[in-house]
Amino acid sequence: MVQQEKGKRISDFTEIFKNANILYLINFLSLSVSQITILRQRLKEEKGNCKVTKKSLALLALEKSNREQVLPYLKDLTGVIGFVFGEGADGQKLAKILTNFEKEFEPFRVKIGYYDGRLLSPKQISSLAGLPSRNVILANLIGSLNFPLTGFLNFIQTPIRNFVSVLKNIEKKKNK
Repeated sequence: MVQQEKGKRISDFTEIFKNANILYLINFLSLSVSQITILRQRLKEEKGNCKVTKKSLALLALEKSNREQVLPYLKDLTGVIGFVFGEGADGQKLAKILTNFEKEFEPFRVKIGYYDGRLLSPKQISSLAGLPSRNVILANLIGSLNFPLTGFLNFIQTPIRNFVSVLKNIEKKKNK
């Protein structure tokens, strides 16, 4: 690779690492091209992306993007390294895709995650994947907040409903 190309790749990856709110380091060497394509398609549906680069370029880009916490996890990897990232993506959904992909294609592994400034172990990534989505949590919260209000309204409306019902029964008796 020519020096200019290396410089451009490093700056591209530096920007990716700076802008990504979620970053996963993956070990994908035993996957076929078609399997990697499947992974990329699934990630794209959730605003995620998968890129590969040489270890030496990744080290430089991570240092320049202030993601030094990830560097120790690159040491045992050789050659080409894969990164899954998302700019504005839902980290839980990406974690779920990666966890399901691990189950589907055995040799594939997620080494580490970096989510909003925190490192995530593979176990934490699996836990994150098991959580309900943000929309489900919000729906449950709204339902929980709505239930007491509905109960209160029913409590207030019951005497009025009963009074109206009594008046209707009296009217029916008078009309007979």
